Amino acid sequence: MSEIIQSHALFAEAITEMRDLVASTMGPFGSPVMLTRQNQPALIFRDGAQVIRSYMPADAIKGNAIGRLRDAAEATLKAAGDGTSTTTVLLATLYLSAMEQIAEYEKTGQSVVRRLVADRIVEILGQMEKYLVENAIQVMDADGNIDMGLLQKVATISANNDPAIGEIVANLVAQIGSDGSVQVEYSKSGELETEKIPGYVFPGGLYHPYFLQQGQRQEEWIDPYIVLVNDSLVAMNDLNAITTSFTEYSLKQTEGRGLVLVCSDLNGVALGTAISRQMKDGRLMPLICVRPPRGIDVNQFFEDLSALTGAKVFSKDKGSLLKDFKWQKDTGTCTRIMSSLQKTTIVYNQPEGPTNKPTLSGLLERLASEYKEATVEDQPTIRERINRLSGSVGIIRIPGLTQAAVVWSKEIVEDSYLAAQSALKYGVLPGCGKALLNAFNHVVDVDIIVHEENEAVIAAESVSASVEQLIRSIFANAGTKKHASDSIISLLGGADFGKTISVSPEFVFWSRRVADEIAVAPGQPVNSIAKLEEHCLVNAVEAGILDSAHGVISAVRHTASEIHLWITTKNWVKEDV
Repeated sequence: MSEIIQSHALFAEAITEMRDLVASTMGPFGSPVMLTRQNQPALIFRDGAQVIRSYMPADAIKGNAIGRLRDAAEATLKAAGDGTSTTTVLLATLYLSAMEQIAEYEKTGQSVVRRLVADRIVEILGQMEKYLVENAIQVMDADGNIDMGLLQKVATISANNDPAIGEIVANLVAQIGSDGSVQVEYSKSGELETEKIPGYVFPGGLYHPYFLQQGQRQEEWIDPYIVLVNDSLVAMNDLNAITTSFTEYSLKQTEGRGLVLVCSDLNGVALGTAISRQMKDGRLMPLICVRPPRGIDVNQFFEDLSALTGAKVFSKDKGSLLKDFKWQKDTGTCTRIMSSLQKTTIVYNQPEGPTNKPTLSGLLERLASEYKEATVEDQPTIRERINRLSGSVGIIRIPGLTQAAVVWSKEIVEDSYLAAQSALKYGVLPGCGKALLNAFNHVVDVDIIVHEENEAVIAAESVSASVEQLIRSIFANAGTKKHASDSIISLLGGADFGKTISVSPEFVFWSRRVADEIAVAPGQPVNSIAKLEEHCLVNAVEAGILDSAHGVISAVRHTASEIHLWITTKNWVKEDV
C-alpha cells in the first residue's frame, strides 16, 4: 500500500534530529554522542562527521532525509577534509526555515513559488562563498613562508585548546607540507613524539565511504597486497581474475593482510562487488579500492606505484590483460597504507638484493637523467614527480594508559593536523560562525530585501536563520541560553571581520551573567554585555579562534548545491510493504 505524504513532517523531523545531534559536538565545549543499536555495543563519537555517517533511522522517509544530508556532508568532507558539521547545521536549518516560512505565507493566501525561493537562496550562498574566498587569511605567503604563530593557533584550537599538541602538530605539518600525510600511533615511551619516514602521498582516496569502517576517517592496513589496474572496472567478471587467482594461491583471511586495488575507474556491479568484500566472511580477504589522483599523468602515476610496491600494472592499452593476472607473480606489497576519502599514503620498504621487479631507486635514476636532458618547460613536471617519489610521512605517537584514552587522544590529534594542513593550503577564517555572519551581512541588505517579493524575503530570512543557528549551537555547548545568544549574535554582527567571540571559560561566565540579567529585566539595558564585549570580543587571529577556510567555503558550496532539490520537492510517496 502506498501513501502520498504531502506534509514534510517526517522529512523535517529526521533533519532536525540529525542537526541537533551533530550540533551538540561543535566547538571546544562540544559533547560526544553515543549511538546504540539493538544487540550491538554502543558507539561513542566526538566528531560530527562520524555521527552523520553512523546514524540511520528505520523509517523510509526519515532514512532518505538523513541520506541526502549525509551526501552533502560527505561531499564537503571529501573536498576539504573538514566542514561536515557546518554543512549539516546550515543545510538542515536552511530547509526547515524555508519550509516553515513558505507554509506561513500559504496560510494567508499569498502565492509563493518554491523554485524562486531556491533560486534566491542559491544566489545568496554563491555571493557569500565569493566573499569568504576573497577574505580568507593566508597562513603561507606567495614565497612559501609560513606564519608559524598562526599555524600553531589553528592546530591548538582544533586540539581542544591543548598548546602542547598544537605546537607539535604545527611543526610537523610545516615540515611535510599541506599535501603530506600524518599517521597517529601509540607511544610506547609514554611521551608525545613525532618522526618523518619515507612515504608516497597522492590526492586519490577511496572510491566510496562504505570502504571505511564505521566511525573511521581512514582505512589503515599493515603489509597489504597491492594490485594495479590502469583501466575501468565495471562488471563482476572484471574482479573475477583477482579473486580466482587469490583462491588458487590459497591465501586466507586469518593471514591478517588486506588487498588494495588501485584502478583508473570503478563503478557499476564491480563497485558493489568490491564493497561487499569489506564484509569479512572468512573465505576472502577484505578489499579496498583507491582512485588515482586528478591532475597527474595516470600512466606515470601507475609507473610510480609499480616502482614503490613491486606490483605489475595491468592495462589493455599496454597489452596487459587482467585475465592473465597471477597472484604470486603480479601482486605487490608495502609496509603500510592509509587511505581516506581525500588522499592515500603508501609507506614502503624497498627490497634488498637483486629483483626482477621495478625498484624506486632505478626509477629515480632514470628520472634524474631525463631531468638533465629535458627542456626548461618540461623540467618542472619531472621535478614534481621526483619530489613525490622522494616524499615523507609524519608520524605522531601519543601516550595513553587505556585503549579508550588512546582513541580519544588520537581523534583530537587527527582534528588538529587536518585543520593545520587545510589552513596551510587554503587559509583560515574567524571561527564560531563569525565569518559566515560577516559574509551574509555583506551580501544581503536586510532593510532593502524586506520590500521585495515574497521569495526574496523567505530566502534572506532562511539563510540568516541558518547562520544564526550555527552560532547558537556553538554557544549552547558553552552553557549559553537562547536569549543570551540573541545579544551575542548582535555583537558579532557589528564587529570587524577579524573579530569573533572567544568561547572560553571567561566567555561562559559573562554570557551566563548576560542571560541572568535578561531573565530578570527583559527589554532593559544589560550591564554585562559591556563586560562580555570587553573580555570576549577579541581579534580572531590573536585569540586563535579560527576555522579552516576551505571547510567553511565547501560547506556553503555544498549547501547551495543540495538545497534546490529539497525545497522544490513537495510530495513523498511512502510504501508499506
